[in-house]
Amino acid sequence: MKHLKPVGLGTFPFSNVFSKVERSEARRIVEKFLDLGGNYIETAPLYVGVGSFLKDTLKRVPRSKYYISTKCVTGVDKDGQKVRSGKYQSIINQCSLELDTLGVDYIDLYMMHIPPPDALPEETMRALMDLQAK
Repeated sequence: MKHLKPVGLGTFPFSNVFSKVERSEARRIVEKFLDLGGNYIETAPLYVGVGSFLKDTLKRVPRSKYYISTKCVTGVDKDGQKVRSGKYQSIINQCSLELDTLGVDYIDLYMMHIPPPDALPEETMRALMDLQAK
């Protein structure tokens, strides 16, 4: 049997989609997850309030202790309005905003949440490849 390298925690429930999760409880879960050796945290801009909560929680943890993944195409703009775009500049803007929201210098895994409705896949991939090259 292969060994698992990253052990992950999805943060969607912390956006209160299933039931109310107090921020203090969510913080305790993330901190305990990391303390016990978990190292992969999955999130998305549409997980309302989760990015800022993670920023506050993760600033106390050395960046080398976790991987973070988030998504693009379906996201939010600087005013918090929902965005669904795979256009080159939109992807660049979404990434910049997500870096700020999460309080990190880089994203370990950046995924398309859905196929882009307004751009050819080549345009979206060019933006992702350009971001990766930075």
